[in-house]
Amino acid sequence: MTHQHVRYLRTLGLLLAAGLVPAASAQNAVGNGRALDNRLQVIHPGAPAGITNSFSRELIFREAIVTGNAPGGFSFRGETLPSAFEFRGELGEDALFAYRRDSLYSGLSNRGIRGTEALQYQFALSVGGQIPQSLAGPISFGRAGAVERGPDPTRPFDRDLTQPAQGIRHANPTDEELMMDAVDLSSPLVQPVRSVSSFTANRGLQPTLVGIMQNRQTQQTSGQTASPLLGVQIVPVDTLRNPDPFRANTANTNRVNPGSANPGLVAPTQGQPAPLSTDGTGPQARTAYDDMMDRFRSASGAADPNAAPPAGTTPDWARDLIDLRRTLRGLPSSTATAMGLTPEAAADPDEIASAAGRRDDPLLRPATDPDAVPTFDAEVLRRVREAGGMANTLIAADIPNLDMYTAHMQSGEQLLSQKRYFDAEERFISAMSSRPGDVNAQIGRTHAQIGAGLYLSAALNVRQLLITNPEISGMRFAPKLLPEQARLDEILPALRDGLTSLTSGSDSGLLLAYLGHQLDRPQDIREGLAALREHGDEAEQRLADLLQGVWLDAAAPTGDDSPADDG
Repeated sequence: MTHQHVRYLRTLGLLLAAGLVPAASAQNAVGNGRALDNRLQVIHPGAPAGITNSFSRELIFREAIVTGNAPGGFSFRGETLPSAFEFRGELGEDALFAYRRDSLYSGLSNRGIRGTEALQYQFALSVGGQIPQSLAGPISFGRAGAVERGPDPTRPFDRDLTQPAQGIRHANPTDEELMMDAVDLSSPLVQPVRSVSSFTANRGLQPTLVGIMQNRQTQQTSGQTASPLLGVQIVPVDTLRNPDPFRANTANTNRVNPGSANPGLVAPTQGQPAPLSTDGTGPQARTAYDDMMDRFRSASGAADPNAAPPAGTTPDWARDLIDLRRTLRGLPSSTATAMGLTPEAAADPDEIASAAGRRDDPLLRPATDPDAVPTFDAEVLRRVREAGGMANTLIAADIPNLDMYTAHMQSGEQLLSQKRYFDAEERFISAMSSRPGDVNAQIGRTHAQIGAGLYLSAALNVRQLLITNPEISGMRFAPKLLPEQARLDEILPALRDGLTSLTSGSDSGLLLAYLGHQLDRPQDIREGLAALREHGDEAEQRLADLLQGVWLDAAAPTGDDSPADDG
């Protein structure tokens, strides 16, 4: 019995040992199984005997921890053990990098073509950044002797491509083709873009002139425009031209280049492709700016404010506005003869306006001699102040035939009175796309931006508007054309708090003074102009002098004179 009992115990022990073999094999011992016997000290006298440091074993142990195969709780244990090669994958290709590298010196394929670069160009405009200005030439190529076909059927060959260097190219900073503004400042696209969708929508609303037609019976010239959202339309030529305060409100005075995408350039001298219906070609709606200009012409002694000046002459009121703009730019009056701005020069009003608006002319640089600092004519400022008046609407409401500009302006006024300031801003920007550079649309857009709290954009637009059109500085607007009183009670304290800011003090001061003029608050005007002088540059100093002479009914200071205080 004893011998059988011993045999039984041996058999049982062998069975138990055989059952423990799978559990023991599951413990994946690395090397000799003593990899963790090393001390964890950074510096230790030595390792136990029989343990050798091996970099390959260290890599195997680390991989076991990562893949979950290390025992003893040294790694994450899931339901299934991942493979040792599960976390490995191929790297991305470098084809795009190679393309950008190889096309670095190719302006046509590397600039402004890819969609991402178009967005970068757009956002550079929205935040005031520097846009690419090192490219010149059209995005087209042609062999020698070829010509480019244009949209006008009467002028099928518009541009000769016989020059060998046609097409887009890199240009030096001194290239004549780059001596111009990078973008059209009157375009509605050069505005603060707050979303890609709004930029795309404004782009789709911008019409492109594709043809010119003239009615054989009425001799009225109209343009055929096309845009992605508005489609093909026939509009009067007068709605395509930029408003010019130096000309009377006469029809067909500005001409249009039928081969140009930017209207308002040259006269159509050829072609009567098809008769045109007279529907929608009625007179344009009267605006607040038109009424103000009539009052200014009458105050200047013009017998008929709407009469066109004789050929080769400049009316007195136009010379006064030219002098006003020239003084704002720091141009001494002694340069009037040099620029051909005197009546004896018999210059065309368009040439006068172009000469007064050139920024690269050395005569337009501020005078360095303190004795030669120009002063504002008090009589002209008085006429500007008296001609301003109170405007109850930006555009007349009783119009039988509405064009796109009038519809956008009226809708913008309604949205402004309904406290929908962002929507009103979009409407006024759309009106500017129908009539680029329009003063009335710029005024409405500025008021909408003030109500929306876009103080930086509003200050920029007010400054640009007053410098380019100082004759509007005396205008005041009805409460329905301004933010509501409850909103103004929030805006005015915020602007007063910003008067001491080193970065936005001049902007806050200009807006506070502007609202003080609209609300008849002389104290706000004084505080705003004082901040504008304190934080502004030389150009803003001259602007403050002009606004003080118009808004405070006082003589404009010159040189280092302190602002007048009529309180």
